Amino acid sequence: MAFEIRLRDPENPLHNWDGLLKWENRSLLFQSRSWVDLLKDYLPEVRERTLVCLEDDRLVGVLPMLVKEGEAGKVANSLPYFGSNASFILEADLPEPDLVRQKLLTAWRDLAEREDIRVSVFIDTPWGGNSGFLKGRTWDSGDLRMGHMTPLGSLAEVEDPVQELMNLLHSKTRNMVRKAFKSNVKVSASSNPEDQDFLERTHAENLAALGGGAKDRRFFDLARQRLDTLTYVAKINDEPVAAAFLVRHGRVIEYFTPALKAEHRSAQPLSGLIFHAMQDLAAQGALWWNWGASWPSQKSLQTFKKRWGTVNSEYGYFISLSGGLDPWLALGPEGIKKEYPYFYVLPFSVLEKGEA
Repeated sequence: MAFEIRLRDPENPLHNWDGLLKWENRSLLFQSRSWVDLLKDYLPEVRERTLVCLEDDRLVGVLPMLVKEGEAGKVANSLPYFGSNASFILEADLPEPDLVRQKLLTAWRDLAEREDIRVSVFIDTPWGGNSGFLKGRTWDSGDLRMGHMTPLGSLAEVEDPVQELMNLLHSKTRNMVRKAFKSNVKVSASSNPEDQDFLERTHAENLAALGGGAKDRRFFDLARQRLDTLTYVAKINDEPVAAAFLVRHGRVIEYFTPALKAEHRSAQPLSGLIFHAMQDLAAQGALWWNWGASWPSQKSLQTFKKRWGTVNSEYGYFISLSGGLDPWLALGPEGIKKEYPYFYVLPFSVLEKGEA
């Protein structure tokens, strides 16, 4: 087998890896070419260094990578932005998939040395498809996340999908959904600009109350232009009280951005919205609802997601570090967040201990 590793050329159709994802009902948005291109255009001063592996002019593997340069040097993530995970994407049924992974990893480490990239972060997917390979290599640091997916496939196979979905849920979550029904919450998908404005405005209010940073209008505009997005809105007496921004990729729904008016929390409109959207999208062929990740320490968040009938999995962040810790210790957590927005650099516990 003659393998050739190249930097991705967006103009070369051989480097389009969408076909590698079509066979997999569990492929995620964050592995897609559209997502990489969106991040490349949205994130400030980011450079793409995606590697492709060709065998006799046939694409067999991809390693998406984006690089950010800051005060302490260059940082590469596969991928940045709120826990996006890509890592290695391979053709189905390769006889030796780890051989292709190793070719890509070796080529990346050579490139990182040539271009003086100080930190490289490989983020596996919640399905853990690359975990065996990644765990078998040497890394300088790492981190863990918990993935949470609700299976929706059975809803399209039964006569009563409402009851089928109820059966998946914990009793406390069922009660929350029933409360929404009793509160006369009405849910619908919407392309109305006023409903989209409500979602973005309320999301910003929610994050401001928590001291966090909200997704901005430019992100939502780019996402709606380039991705298969859906906005669901919950109303009481025709007044919007909750909304959710979802992205559909293949047969997986990404629960991207919820929004809730705090004064209506007791009516559980967001629970009613999620329940309605799950049924709606399962009927359209969705197999999984991806809630996104939690940290191992976020027990209450994990409990909330588990009560929606999730399949839960642990997956890893695998980190290569060159040049030592001193530049990162000098920056500290706040400096790192300022210099490398949306990028993962190192666990802050490493900075506290002063050693990887």
